[in-house]
Amino acid sequence: MRFKWILLLVLLWTVPVAAAPPAQTACLPTQFRGDGMENAIVTPGDPNNVREFPSRNAALVGQLAPGTVFNLVYDDAVCAESFLWRHVAALGINGWTAEANATTYFILPYESPAPAVVATAPAQGSLIVDSGGVTFTVPTALGITAVMQEEQVGIFDLDMMGGMPSSVRYTLVSGLDPALNGTIDIYHYHDSEAAYAFFDYDAADLEALLDNKVDLLQAAQSPGGLTNMPVRAAGAIFYGLPQYQPFGNGNGLRYLTVFAQNFVVFSADTPYEYFYRGLSSDDQFLIAAHFPVQVPATILPPEIDPFANEVDYTAYLAQFTQVVDAQAASAFTPNLGWYDALLASLTITDAAALSTSIR
Repeated sequence: MRFKWILLLVLLWTVPVAAAPPAQTACLPTQFRGDGMENAIVTPGDPNNVREFPSRNAALVGQLAPGTVFNLVYDDAVCAESFLWRHVAALGINGWTAEANATTYFILPYESPAPAVVATAPAQGSLIVDSGGVTFTVPTALGITAVMQEEQVGIFDLDMMGGMPSSVRYTLVSGLDPALNGTIDIYHYHDSEAAYAFFDYDAADLEALLDNKVDLLQAAQSPGGLTNMPVRAAGAIFYGLPQYQPFGNGNGLRYLTVFAQNFVVFSADTPYEYFYRGLSSDDQFLIAAHFPVQVPATILPPEIDPFANEVDYTAYLAQFTQVVDAQAASAFTPNLGWYDALLASLTITDAAALSTSIR
């Protein structure tokens, strides 16, 4: 009997006991507000893998190098497999990357440096900008009192029909009204092309227009109109007074327009815009300028109901464009020749410094 008890105890002692499942390692708390479209930067070290969904076993869709600045998409953080995952969007990339594991952060919130004043005023009164590898002169007649330089982090909103690569921006500050401020953005041209591909836009080829010097009035009447790079969420309503306008070390074109997603009835208060796109001669940089313009009240057509008849509205646009094209540059406020002179003076003096300042 004693032998049976001993045998039973031996058997119980040797029967394997099922191991408890390993505890899920807690993730570090997120460093982001969670209100959507925040910017993040990859910390020094290895690149961050971006995967199709929040798992180390998911397909790899790209990598974000250390120092890369990108957007967080408006999705909650996901703690899985001991990693805190975030949905991200960058140039050509849409997926999930690790914000942190149980001990280390791999991405952190990013805030752009504050804008800096970069203009000086010589005796004749024009503003001279020489900063970030770029120089240009702002004519006195434009009434600009300061020029600010700042970093613009690219925006790739997956829920909207639009996106913008990163740029360095020069804001021309009006001494009269902030609504009269203008901007010059300088992009890496290859990023602008990639932004088009990322959002699957069918856009006019800016290089072809500038290389072939086709008739711009004729090109403006084509189905796609003139080029609109980088991508914008709204399209140009009309293309008025188009002309080729070179800058210091490149070529470009400009026209007047209004950007909108729906019908526009023209009035004195309509936000008309001097729109410029240029490419450096080495195709490295894209110059994008947007300046406010007022059209003469005498050329405004009678208002119509654009929703009443789409055919009538098409004729309305064509009639207004034709009248605009017949005007002299001096008929507008400000004189379009002053904007042309500003763009003609723009010169890239240090490509390496400019490239560094574009995130």
